[in-house]
Amino acid sequence: MSLLQLQRTFHPVGQGAFYSEQFFNDKHDVVFTAVYDCGTTTNPLNSAQQTVTQAFPKTQEIDVLFISHFDADHVNLIATLKNRHKIKKVILPLLSQKQINILIALNEIKMIDVDIDLIKSPENFFNKGTVVIKIEGYSDDNIKNDINYNNEKSTIEIEDIKENKEYNKGNAFIFTSIKLSRIWGYIPYNIDSLFKYQDLIINLKNNGIVIDQLQDTDYIIEKKKEIKESYEKLKNSINDNSMIVYSIPFTKNKTFLGDCNGYGDGNGYGDGNGNSNNIPCIKYILYKYPLVTDIPAGCLYTGDFNMKRYPLAKIPFNTEMYKIGTMQVPHHGAIDNFDTNSVKQNFFYVVSYGECNHYGHPSACVIGSIKMKKGIPVKVTENKSSIFIQISNINI
Repeated sequence: MSLLQLQRTFHPVGQGAFYSEQFFNDKHDVVFTAVYDCGTTTNPLNSAQQTVTQAFPKTQEIDVLFISHFDADHVNLIATLKNRHKIKKVILPLLSQKQINILIALNEIKMIDVDIDLIKSPENFFNKGTVVIKIEGYSDDNIKNDINYNNEKSTIEIEDIKENKEYNKGNAFIFTSIKLSRIWGYIPYNIDSLFKYQDLIINLKNNGIVIDQLQDTDYIIEKKKEIKESYEKLKNSINDNSMIVYSIPFTKNKTFLGDCNGYGDGNGYGDGNGNSNNIPCIKYILYKYPLVTDIPAGCLYTGDFNMKRYPLAKIPFNTEMYKIGTMQVPHHGAIDNFDTNSVKQNFFYVVSYGECNHYGHPSACVIGSIKMKKGIPVKVTENKSSIFIQISNINI
């Protein structure tokens, strides 16, 4: 029986997101690498760029890059990543032309901060040879168990995708790899808050804006006041969408985490005496999280997903949650995006945020609810010592 070893890393980039999973064979060679998001708004940016360039050996290829959404703090380091490594496949949300036009206009007048080149044409943004895969989003009125989901029929080996492709809603696609012996896979699910765009389109039209002309910079500048007024009437940000990704084993039995290491500076969520929720750890130097109970090795990556608006129980893949023992806390621990009722005991909740961010992230309510329900909160900031790594051994 051979062995695969999974190394999952939550990289320290501050107010942003950069997560990776590397699979090693029994000779300790990397056989597969996946990345979820790569960006930050924490300055200085060159510090985070160094984190990206030091994440993998220069010759290492990225088998798949998942992009949750197009906010700068989730994508503005991708250029650094692609300039250093060959990225074979990119999986990202599918945007309509109207959505693209609106995002371009809002970015132009500084109402949001997104990567326009990536939004306009991801096919041109990435280097030659990168295959772009777009996932159609589920809108607010059809987040429900209405999709075809079958482990066998829906499984796609990522090596078989040779050209740019779009996948429509109505089917679940589990992306795996022959390199992983089909025992581990990724399920992307794109949450698309269309109602926000629809409300904004109504506001824009009421202010005399022609949506199709929002590709024209001169037109955007001319109508800046009207566009700004239309956007400010919305209750929430337009770009609250996110493609979440379930990273899970396909083995019939649960696969458990073997080891978890994270470095801390003494200002973490421990009690200052080397304990974090009764989990022994070395005070101020090394936070080591040995298993309290068997914690499943799967992970849920959430981007800026709104768990309050879309409870995980309503998403078709809720049936796979028993394979998951780690979650990236959405939107840097913002109180409006996290469902405190979903907290599980002995479950890792990783929150990425900038230490000096002006949003108040992470919310004390979010961290408090995780601790109160005996979950395990883990902070990852721009501090290099806050890196959090999980290891799991998988028999194949």
